[in-house]
Amino acid sequence: MQKALFLDRDGTIIVEEVYLHDPQKVAILAGVASGLKKFQEAGYLLIVISNQSGVGRGYFTHTEVDAVNRKMCTLLAEEGVKIDGIYYCPHTPEELCNCRKPNTGLIDAACRDFSIDIPQSIMVGDKLLDVELAEQKNMQGVLVLTGYGKEEQEKRKDITVCASLDELAAKIIL
Repeated sequence: MQKALFLDRDGTIIVEEVYLHDPQKVAILAGVASGLKKFQEAGYLLIVISNQSGVGRGYFTHTEVDAVNRKMCTLLAEEGVKIDGIYYCPHTPEELCNCRKPNTGLIDAACRDFSIDIPQSIMVGDKLLDVELAEQKNMQGVLVLTGYGKEEQEKRKDITVCASLDELAAKIIL
């Protein structure tokens, strides 16, 4: 079994853009590539777990989500980082699906596709729902202070917080 670093996409890996659907607007956040490379070299699977309700709202298509994801992966690959899997929820909150974070459906799907050691894995995101997802799966959850992270940090004081993925890698990987 392998440990995984589960990652939110928008505001955690790439710069937050409301309902991003244009791959030309994809930009990797500072410290992301170097941090992910360290996790990758330490044997972590890198798996993106993302809510993309813009699909369900009719703002953009699955094809556009895939194009943004490809652009993100291309930019990371240029820095030596390989994303092992991408899972996203296209539903709106009103649909009450199992895959919309903080529900566990996306991580459950990744666990069916990969042999993942959940207790040794980490969920990282810029929203409390990412930390809540980690808590539901009994794994470490980390709030990064990028995207919405600074605002979200004020809501709970009992969580692990890092300024960037690079900082998190420095703390976790010895």
